[in-house]
Amino acid sequence: MEYWRDSKHQIRADFAFRVGKVISQYEELQLPPDNKFEITLYIVSLQSLLTQCMELYKAMNKNHQRGDKLAEELPEDRGRWGLHQRLIKIDTFGKKPYTFTKVLTHIRDALSHPTALELDSDFPSTGYTTIKDESKLIKAYSFVSSPGCTVNRIKKYSTLEKAKMNIPESGEFSNATIKKYSDNQKSYFQAERDGKPY
Repeated sequence: MEYWRDSKHQIRADFAFRVGKVISQYEELQLPPDNKFEITLYIVSLQSLLTQCMELYKAMNKNHQRGDKLAEELPEDRGRWGLHQRLIKIDTFGKKPYTFTKVLTHIRDALSHPTALELDSDFPSTGYTTIKDESKLIKAYSFVSSPGCTVNRIKKYSTLEKAKMNIPESGEFSNATIKKYSDNQKSYFQAERDGKPY
């Protein structure tokens, strides 16, 4: 069945509605516990809906964004969609307040640009994984958004020009500087903030 289209001929609203219907239909299936994969369906749905939602939000003008619920600060305790500040375990961005927009953008980035994430690394790179549980059931996910890291290491650039091209002066890197380092007589450049690699 074809999607319903809005006045601008967009199908996003009906797509989101159908995602909800698919989840509801799946949850009604009588499947044995070892053959139920609803968490995977939730993650696939979340990634798709967050991508659409955040792109729509970016397209809104500033006045509409200001009054939108996504611009609100996350509550300390359980809030809308189950999001709250206590879920943020490590914050290297240091950019409070935590708004729904910022947190959802980082979750979207973790889902849309996954790398070989190692949670125990000093500099885990962008991605998502489950938190292992003795029950062998999926109880929790970890989402990591590290734009300055790759393969669980901080990105290094061979020249100052390359570093300036890849380390923006705004956004998450606005408080960072570019510093030259030497390692085994080889020089490289990387982002630094508060005297530490970033």
